[in-house]
Amino acid sequence: MKARDGISDMTIKAKILMFVLACGAITLVVAGVGIGTLSAFNAAMVESRQAARRALDAANVNRLVSNVVLESRGVYAAKDTADAQKYADRMRQNLTAMNDLLAALGRRVPEAERAQFERVVQGAATFTSLRQEIARAGTAVAPKAAADLGFNEANRA
Repeated sequence: MKARDGISDMTIKAKILMFVLACGAITLVVAGVGIGTLSAFNAAMVESRQAARRALDAANVNRLVSNVVLESRGVYAAKDTADAQKYADRMRQNLTAMNDLLAALGRRVPEAERAQFERVVQGAATFTSLRQEIARAGTAVAPKAAADLGFNEANRA
């Protein structure tokens, strides 16, 4: 006597139905894995886009710092306070833009990087204060006073 299993007792119609159901289940599993993968990829892309934006902002802050330093040298080299005024005005504009950009960047900094960013903000505040004083000295006193205040090794550190 032959041993009978459950599948060989099934009709063709039942076998086809089981096959279609199995294929449907496999399709659902593959679709679920695909959706999960796309979701993870999307999250990675969003994080990458945010990091790129922060990097661009940081590069722009660096550009503005360089502009302020260059304008400071214009104040130092000016022939008189009137000549220093144009450099001081551009210094102030660049300082304002730098601080505005830092404020905007601060709203996008992840919590894990917040402490490091706060040190940058503190350094920027010190930089801003010194450069504003250099602009004031160069336009209210003399360019030489600004040079004495800002053109030294302590400010290069």
